[in-house]
Order: sequence, then structure tokens, then C-alpha cells
Amino acid sequence: MKNLLKIKICVLIFATLFLMGNEKCILGDIVINAMDQIIAKRSPTLQQHPIYVSHLTMIDGDNNMSFLNTDSIKLINSAVIQGIHLAQKQYTFIKHNVHGHVLQDTEENAQRLKDIVQNRSIPNSQKLDIIISELMAPANIDVIVSGAYYEKEKIIKIHPFIINRRERTIVTKVTKFDKYRFICDDPINKGTKVLCKSAYEEIAKLVEELLLQL
Repeated sequence: MKNLLKIKICVLIFATLFLMGNEKCILGDIVINAMDQIIAKRSPTLQQHPIYVSHLTMIDGDNNMSFLNTDSIKLINSAVIQGIHLAQKQYTFIKHNVHGHVLQDTEENAQRLKDIVQNRSIPNSQKLDIIISELMAPANIDVIVSGAYYEKEKIIKIHPFIINRRERTIVTKVTKFDKYRFICDDPINKGTKVLCKSAYEEIAKLVEELLLQL
């Protein structure tokens, strides 16, 4: 029990330092609230039931809106999906967008998620309830993978996160990139833009690590 308490305190401090550092961060309060509900993780080898995962396009944290149709987010989405696939290779119980268990990645759903976490009139203790009842339960999924994107002068920050319906937690990671080393020319298809190799691999790795905590 003491060890669990220490883990909860460390994770809470970590989330606070990174999320509350940006006053516009859309998930700061709700992450802190959810961290209080962390429970000991089950061993993956004991996992008997599938965990159904869908992803929603990241939110532009600076403008507090989805940017679903921009070229940058399409490239980021490809790295997020790669991270999900990497996690699936290790944990076969992770099921991504299988029939009957899909939350569609639409502007409406991404916007609704943003509206819930940003609404200061909703108590933090109720935000997870609303996310679950309005987005996750109707889609019959257990986990949402999403995130927030911030661009400040020459720095781009990416905050991928997962919302875990079963354990009622939101867990996030943070990474940042030099703006001019984030989007690169495709070495194969001239004139086409891609995420720079290091950025692609870093985002995919963070998403994989988040899902391997399930």
C-alpha cells in the first residue's frame, strides 16, 4: 500500500510539472483529478479480455480547436497509429478500431472531447463520467488515444494521452521538437512532406508506452 501511494505521488507530481506548466493546457485539471484514482496495474500476462481502442485527432492547444484537416495533423496521426500498432504487437489483447468497437475520428467527436475537458462549469469529478457516457460507451470502447499540440515560436510540443474507461484514468506524456526539424521532405517522394524520422519515431514510441501501461 505504501508503494502504491509513492507511485501515485510521483505520477501526480510528473503530471503537474508538465501539464500545468502551460496555462492553456486543456487536460491539466482533469488529469490531476484522475490520477487520484490510479490502481495497481494487472500483469499483462493475466489480461483475459480484449481492450478496445480508438483514437481521436489531437487538439490544437494554442487555439483550443481540432485541426483535423491540416497536413501537420495528418502526419502526426500516422505516428500515433504506428504507436498503437507497436503496442498491439506486444499485447495482443489491444484491439484497434475493430467492428462494433469504434469511436469515429471526426471533427465532431474531437471537438466534443475538447468541450468537455475545457468546460469549467463541469466539476472535474464529472468530466470522466461525461466522456465515458457520451463518447466511449456508445462506441463500446475502453480507451481513447488523443493528445494536444502546441506551437510556440520555434518549439512544437506534443502531449499524447490515453483515457482509460475501465480504470478511470487519464495518463499523458510530453515531448517537444525544434519546429524546423519536425516536418521534413520525403527522401523518396520529392515534393512531399513527412514527419522527420526522429519526430515520427518519438511520437509513436510515446503512444506505445502509454498503451503498454494498460
